[in-house]
Amino acid sequence: MSEIEKMYENAGINQVCNTCELRGFKRLCPTKELCVRTNPPFTTEKQIELIKLLGNVRDYTVEIDKFKGVYYVGCRSAGSNDKLWGSSNVFEDALAELINETWFCLTEEEKQQVKGILE
Repeated sequence: MSEIEKMYENAGINQVCNTCELRGFKRLCPTKELCVRTNPPFTTEKQIELIKLLGNVRDYTVEIDKFKGVYYVGCRSAGSNDKLWGSSNVFEDALAELINETWFCLTEEEKQQVKGILE
């Protein structure tokens, strides 16, 4: 399971069947053979909103770096040297990993905000 899939699962967002939506079926897939279930797109807008949200959670400082082709996305609380990091050669995966790492630190309200951004 990718970090993006895990992030959507943590947020309680179900996969959708793009094949059926393209064919006009909104609720039930008439033929399971044609179903291609995927997560909603992890758009640039969603990524920016998640970074902004992290910056507002407990005064986190969000850091983004790229070194030797690998993106590092991290955050730490003010007054703390402990950092949580996500890293990948794809920025979206690094950010999703960071969200998954911080998930246990978030309040229920903050988790709902993440869910709202991802929907």
